[in-house]
Amino acid sequence: MIINSPYLSGGTTGGTGFSIGVNRIGTAAHILYSQGHYIAGGIVNFGDSRPNHSGVGYGILTKSMVPQQWISHESPYSSDYAAALVSIKSGKMPAALSLNTHPSNQQRAKSIGFPGDPQSGYELQGVMVQSSGVVNAYAEDPLGVYVSQQVKSYHGMSGGPLLDSNNSVIGINILAWPDTHNIEYQWGFRRMNDAVAGFLINN
Repeated sequence: MIINSPYLSGGTTGGTGFSIGVNRIGTAAHILYSQGHYIAGGIVNFGDSRPNHSGVGYGILTKSMVPQQWISHESPYSSDYAAALVSIKSGKMPAALSLNTHPSNQQRAKSIGFPGDPQSGYELQGVMVQSSGVVNAYAEDPLGVYVSQQVKSYHGMSGGPLLDSNNSVIGINILAWPDTHNIEYQWGFRRMNDAVAGFLINN
């Protein structure tokens, strides 16, 4: 599902979320909280929302929750996850995805999201895409972050799920590393575990 919202400080943000329960979604913290503020509000489109496509409905964000470590700028990579409550205005939210809290250190996975990044070749936000490949535990934070040079993730896909072969969530799309020419060459995902799943579902 697509998340669109203005920040309190102006401008807009766009990202991806995924259903984790009744009227509850998971996403990345930087989609919901930036520059010292929670976003001022947001619309969540369920499914394909290209022009002339109605998707399967939409809702509005009623509450956003990010870890205190993200607000205080501690462990910025491994605390980049968030939950939000959605008030459904039309249609129906997608089915909740299961969370795999004990994924392996290396495995095949796929990232799903809604890029709105002309540089990636996706001019229109609202087109769901996926990228598959192998993810590995990040050497500097092996239990907190996955990295991959194969599983690509374009702007707008932040907050989207990283799925295993059973379509269970093993990570959340959070960032990309650019090289010296500012070309993205490696992508990072917040790895799922008991603490992250507990925050997403129960906080």
